[in-house]
Parts: sequence; structure tokens; C-alpha cells
Amino acid sequence: MMPEPAILTRLGPGLKVLLWMDQSPLSEETPSFETVNYLLDGLVRQHLKNQTAVDQVSFVHTLFGESFWVIYANAAVVDHKSILKSMDAIIPQQARDRALVLGKAADINWLEKFFKQIEVV
Repeated sequence: MMPEPAILTRLGPGLKVLLWMDQSPLSEETPSFETVNYLLDGLVRQHLKNQTAVDQVSFVHTLFGESFWVIYANAAVVDHKSILKSMDAIIPQQARDRALVLGKAADINWLEKFFKQIEVV
């Protein structure tokens, strides 16, 4: 499967964070898996080879010459406070201007305190 243009066209030098959410553990069947795995040069698939049920995981990679964070959360079991705590620990202040939310996230209002701009795909 090819990466999704609807996601790739929203990426650019100003985007430093991708919050990827679904209602189940991360797997190769998770929506947009191939696109995110492509962006991270295969890190997601490699991570899954060594893990079973992954409900929350963070990746950092280089995109456009700068650090790019991808946080996956199974919204069915991981609460907002846990996601925010994890992001606060790894994402520096200067990278919190803009975030892209990918996947099933019914309510993202809780992200407004963390990021200046939020885009949903």
C-alpha cells in the first residue's frame, strides 16, 4: 500500500508532532499504518516485531532536517492525562506550535492547552 497523499500534503517544516490515535492496540492493520511507517523509515513495523499489544508508544525521527515526534495512543484504554504527561516529557516547548492529529479522536479539546494549532486528518 502507498502512503496517503491526504496526510503527506499536510506535512512541512512547521509540523513537529503527529498524534496518531485509534480505538485498538497498534498493529499493521491500524488505519494509516503504512503512511506513518513510511514517514518513520520503517521504525513502526520494526517496533511491532519486538512487542505485543502496544497501547501507547512514542517515536522521534528526523523530518525536514528537524526532530519529528509521533505519538500513538489507543484511545480506548489510554486517557488524555497519560498522553499529555508523555508528550510533556519528550516534546520540547519550541516544538509545540503545531500538531497533526491522525485517526479516531472524538474530542481533542484537551490538546488545546498543549499545542497552539491543531489540525485533524
